[in-house]
Amino acid sequence: MQRIFRNTSRQFGLIMILSASAIGLILSCSNGANSIDAIRWSGMNQVVLKGDYAYCARGYSLTILDVSDPANPREVSLCNVPGEALGVDVADNLAFVAAGDKGLQIIDISSLTNPTILGDFVTNGVASSVAMADRYAYVADGDNLKIINTIKKDAPSLVGTRSSGAGYVVIDGYYAFVACAQNGLDILSTADKSDPQLVGDFRSSGNMLGVTSKGFYAYIVKGSEGLEIIDIHNKKTPLLAATIDTPGFALDVAIYGHYAFIADGKTGLQVVDISNPTIPKLVGGFDTPGYARDVVIISNFAYVSDQEGGLQIIDIHDPESPILVDE
Repeated sequence: MQRIFRNTSRQFGLIMILSASAIGLILSCSNGANSIDAIRWSGMNQVVLKGDYAYCARGYSLTILDVSDPANPREVSLCNVPGEALGVDVADNLAFVAAGDKGLQIIDISSLTNPTILGDFVTNGVASSVAMADRYAYVADGDNLKIINTIKKDAPSLVGTRSSGAGYVVIDGYYAFVACAQNGLDILSTADKSDPQLVGDFRSSGNMLGVTSKGFYAYIVKGSEGLEIIDIHNKKTPLLAATIDTPGFALDVAIYGHYAFIADGKTGLQVVDISNPTIPKLVGGFDTPGYARDVVIISNFAYVSDQEGGLQIIDIHDPESPILVDE
């Protein structure tokens, strides 16, 4: 399983979260062809990759970048959304943006140079994470997990709700893994989308900010408490396998090979060897210029959303010695 997002390489799809500094709301969409220096804006929250393009939740916008040349990404277009873009996922020719108190925004990206908002669904919470599976959007809004049918793009409808204090969600088959902030990890069955059922849970102290999984393990980032690894061989009774602290504030995690790559706040990207998930080892890192919030891995490159430095593309061919692509 991978997020390519949250968080599909963000783990579970190509595809994570948290707040951005404000940029003024302009109710229009635009296109451009800027250099890498021009696109390293502040307020980058999450990035999702699909093909040669990166879809970025940034400030109050969805920004689309051409990353076919990782050393020279360029802006393709920008579409402003009415709320703060905290999370994003992409399916088919649509982008789904978790837009804070403005809920779910559905954007047509069939024309990459002219993205257009088609519809929305207000969740009544603060939508911070979205994961797509089939035509359903799973939205974590701080209070609940909302399951939304998006087949009618201009009129999405609520199918099911689960009260859990949901802050972040990823989908794996018929299961939703939900990081519930102070309430731990919930594993839900989504076989009946109108009535998602709790299969198992893991309760832990601290703030669970994001989750992803690979094989029989779930990986949870917990801010100042680093990374927590959960054994999910039996989803009814998940068990703690290991913990490892990081030097910064762990906000997101992506799994690639035998490594966990962590967006670690002020200490940038941190790399943990998980070849034995019960004995994780911190083996490398790369300090981004600002505050690293989100990470997605594809083809030996880490795409890190940095609050001040924008999108940082890092070469991880040698995972223990990552380097910036344009260095």
